[in-house]
Amino acid sequence: MDTFKRNQVEGAIAECLERVRRPGGEPNQALAVRLKRLIETDRELPLRAHGQVAASGRTYAFFDEAPPGKGVEVTYSNYGAFGLYLAVRLMDAGMPQSEAVRFMRQIRREIEGEHHRILGVSPEKLIDHTPPGGLEREIRAGLLVRSLDHMTFLVVPADLHSGPTWFRRSADRNKLVNICRSRKELNEVIEFLGIQGPPIIALELTNPSHRLIYWLHKIEPIKRGRKA
Repeated sequence: MDTFKRNQVEGAIAECLERVRRPGGEPNQALAVRLKRLIETDRELPLRAHGQVAASGRTYAFFDEAPPGKGVEVTYSNYGAFGLYLAVRLMDAGMPQSEAVRFMRQIRREIEGEHHRILGVSPEKLIDHTPPGGLEREIRAGLLVRSLDHMTFLVVPADLHSGPTWFRRSADRNKLVNICRSRKELNEVIEFLGIQGPPIIALELTNPSHRLIYWLHKIEPIKRGRKA
């Protein structure tokens, strides 16, 4: 399994978010601080029941196993990096930091499975248009698929405590209803959650999954000494 250093994760997420970058190509400081705080929150929040502890052991939002102590360099899996990307997007949409971490723990099994499913289909089979600048350009720019019917979405209320969130399983045991693989499913979930009142967060998953892994492999690892 591929693993990536912190600088690769920060740089790849910055590319996917198209944030302002410092000279030398490093992510801006604000994004780096937000990622650091998400990682620290995941390390420090207690692991409880209610979906946060798997039958096989502990389940973190971004770590595949219990992280080492502070000061030790940590590497991240493909999904660990993607989980951090989703958490930043949830926070951008108004979800508090600790709530975003808890939520990513709660749905980790389903989202990780969906991420694996998406990356299991080659970009050549996913692309739904003629790429004007070539396939690699479309992946790099996050434009691999452009039709809603070819995208996958995660849909969730911005306030998880405001009412029903509909986190139940669909006919596919590994899929939440809140993971929408078609325009029809997306409309149904948005209509249901929209009745509840609070703002709804809808995050597209297909393009950023392929875009992030592209940039993770493009950015060279940098040895930074003892850093988690």
